Amino acid sequence: MRILKNIAREVMGKGKDFGGKAVPTVPSAHPLFRNALSFAKGPLPFMLRQWENLGDFYDVNFPQIPFLVLSHPDHVKHILVNNHRNYKKAFSYNFLSYTLGKGLVTNEGESWLKQRRTAQPAFHRARLASLVDVMVQDTEALADRWLEKAHNGEPLEVSVDMMKTTSAIVAHTLFGTDVHSQSDEIVKLMNTVNHQTTQKLVNPLRSPMWMPTPNNLELNRAIRRLDEIIYAIIGQRRSSSTQQHDLLAMLMEAEDEETGDRMSDQQLRDETVTLMLAGTETSANALSWTFSLLLRHPEVMKKLRQEVDSVLKDTPLSSESLRQMRYTSQVINESMRIYPPAWIVAREALSYDEVAGFPIPQGSQVYISPFIVHRHPDFWKQPSVFDPGRFSEEQSKGRHKFAFFPFGGGPRYCIGNNFAMMEMQVILSTLVHRFEFQAISRLPVALDPLLTLRPQDPIMVSVRER
Repeated sequence: MRILKNIAREVMGKGKDFGGKAVPTVPSAHPLFRNALSFAKGPLPFMLRQWENLGDFYDVNFPQIPFLVLSHPDHVKHILVNNHRNYKKAFSYNFLSYTLGKGLVTNEGESWLKQRRTAQPAFHRARLASLVDVMVQDTEALADRWLEKAHNGEPLEVSVDMMKTTSAIVAHTLFGTDVHSQSDEIVKLMNTVNHQTTQKLVNPLRSPMWMPTPNNLELNRAIRRLDEIIYAIIGQRRSSSTQQHDLLAMLMEAEDEETGDRMSDQQLRDETVTLMLAGTETSANALSWTFSLLLRHPEVMKKLRQEVDSVLKDTPLSSESLRQMRYTSQVINESMRIYPPAWIVAREALSYDEVAGFPIPQGSQVYISPFIVHRHPDFWKQPSVFDPGRFSEEQSKGRHKFAFFPFGGGPRYCIGNNFAMMEMQVILSTLVHRFEFQAISRLPVALDPLLTLRPQDPIMVSVRER
């Protein structure tokens, strides 16, 4: 009887009966695949459309397993904080382990907890302050290239340059002078791994890694070469008495506060590759979206520039000047509210649970989209409007903590959030201080929600030295 009842609800789109409240369910688009194909064609537009139709909790209606989408900050808090032990990373993360090993993004359980405890001290803001000079150097190198192109009247592609610069910053802050002669190769390898991994993650018909396809061969070659470089650097550090001050040194010195254990070579490799992959893509995309918004809102650009100019004047950028740039941080946060780089969070329920009276059966795939939650009208006035003032201290008071969560939340809150914010502030403030911008390409740019939320089209600009 319950099976017939479920089928009837499903056909009519009224909801499935898992116990508890009836779950609103998207009507089937196909008798066999239901909504799997429609979802795969465009998951973000699909989820936005169904959110408008069915509300904050619904079943996408996949074959075999419940596939639930949750879009209220209370739901987010329950999954990521209140009952986080009942949820593991969803099966969509499994492929990442091939590239990242057991880094913090992919690891689970006690092994993850120990690794997190060990790595956490290296990412405290006070320790990261020593890396600002490296970030400034790589950003100034970008600015010099822009200046040369400006003199030649050449247009610039913002997204490409942001990716190159964040790649260089991650490589140099991780490995310091050890990669001086190999920096360009590491950046190229990182970009290959990033591109191929992303393409595989979003392709439901991806080939297994043992199959010798051109893409698999390219990815395997890049991973092998990257491993050679990283393990060689780790080996050199183990045998050297010279003191280093980069992220790798911080990770090598880090100890588990309970056991005193330090990371093995394998753990160091997995964490550095994780940082290279995650730290490059997310910051580059956030900055690309930030520039696209500033180009459409000259009044925000003017206010941002006034702050940057007043802080920097003719003094070098430092960690102290970053702390003074409050409006700059607000601009970046508002950009990540509208275009969160990590646009989707996926979990799998280990056992039965309920959220707001709705059932979550064991094995359910639970999807949460910051892109949607960041637009929830109960928490954001005029959510489509670009307004950095939302993140002033006054306007932020009393806001639900999970109405805005670009770096995730709970125990698995992104360990690199301070690094990313510092990096984005350095790049944005340096370029705004040195250049005037004018858009060449058409804005706004369409969305490309892959592993991260990318601009679908190039963001072309011309620049003029100030």
